[in-house]
Amino acid sequence: MENFFKRFQIVIVFFIITRFFLVFFAPSHHPDTLLFYKKAQEWRTTSHSLYTDISYPYPPASIPFYIFPVLLADDYETFHQIFRIIMFVFDLLCIALIFVIATHHLKLSDFQVNLTLATYMLLSLILGLVYLERIDVVIASILLGMYLCTLCTSARWNFLGYFLGLIGILIKFFPGFLLPVMWLYHAYKQGWKWAMLYSVMTLSTLLVLIGSDMFFSTNILSSTREHLSRGIQIESTWGNLVMLKHTILGLYTPAKTTFGAQHIYGPYVSPVFVQATKILPMAILLIVYGAVWKLLKTKQEHTKTLLLSFLFTIVVFLTFQRVLSVQFFVWALPFMSLLIHEKTLSKSLLALMGACVLSLFAFFGYMQYIYIDTSAVILYSLRNLFLISGCILLFSAVYKDIFQETRAN
Repeated sequence: MENFFKRFQIVIVFFIITRFFLVFFAPSHHPDTLLFYKKAQEWRTTSHSLYTDISYPYPPASIPFYIFPVLLADDYETFHQIFRIIMFVFDLLCIALIFVIATHHLKLSDFQVNLTLATYMLLSLILGLVYLERIDVVIASILLGMYLCTLCTSARWNFLGYFLGLIGILIKFFPGFLLPVMWLYHAYKQGWKWAMLYSVMTLSTLLVLIGSDMFFSTNILSSTREHLSRGIQIESTWGNLVMLKHTILGLYTPAKTTFGAQHIYGPYVSPVFVQATKILPMAILLIVYGAVWKLLKTKQEHTKTLLLSFLFTIVVFLTFQRVLSVQFFVWALPFMSLLIHEKTLSKSLLALMGACVLSLFAFFGYMQYIYIDTSAVILYSLRNLFLISGCILLFSAVYKDIFQETRAN
């Protein structure tokens, strides 16, 4: 134990400082927490049911994170503190999983482990406004668990990875986009038979859940389907393009508020543009999955390859999906930190970190951005430019890796 503290004393000190500031001094952004407190409180004090009587737009596994605190709290402040404590536990879990991956799987040196953990702690502190205020740190820990279980050679652990993916989908839908990466990895490592078994298991479980919802009329599916009725979120790359265009032309773009976020809709965007925002992200993700398969076939070392594949998918999703909020960046932080030592990714990671830092400043100007204040639009445009640059540089690094390995072989 004494040797452990000596080896990682820098990161231990960094942990104490950053977590102290995160818990006690980072300003909190309450709207979502307050909204779900009111819904949980209504469920607790009335006979109303979530989904049926009380609108709730997220999958059912997210409910305990709001129901449990409200059962222990008599007021919002107590609820809020309990919620933050739960999120802090998942923050600790993320740090522990990053440490395990860095030391036991990536075999990093003590200096590299210290740098990896320090990077994660600093980036999460930068996003401190939302880091303990949303359940996205739960998703980040699930993604790390999925990665670890995918690496294992035991089918039992592999099944656990897919189970974690299902739990993740039932909290927020995003982990479902990483399941194809896991299928491709197992198809290459264990053969298509095993990959098909894993995919049939996960898809059949989802179908059973959907069928149960329809049979028992719990209204879960129809409530979560409301997300599809969203317009283009103004923070997204697509929404920012419209906001920037209308700023230059001096036009006003009314934003419709749904699920606590603002979206551009109706006559203010071309129908062709709207369809493009639905189709192009899926097409780009298919290209990503193709690149992942090619990487697996050409690279000899697959621990980092799978890590890169996870980050690649997350960054492409953040860049091209028409829904984007600052808390989504939390999903990428563990994988950015674990790859911080890769020289070929240094430019893309710096750009992505720049996007995180600019997200902090942009967050304070969000109300001005809604009303198309020129300085706020420029700030969000700069943030998204860093995000797009990081994505393009990541694309370039991945395809350069594929090309070099193909030539070498």
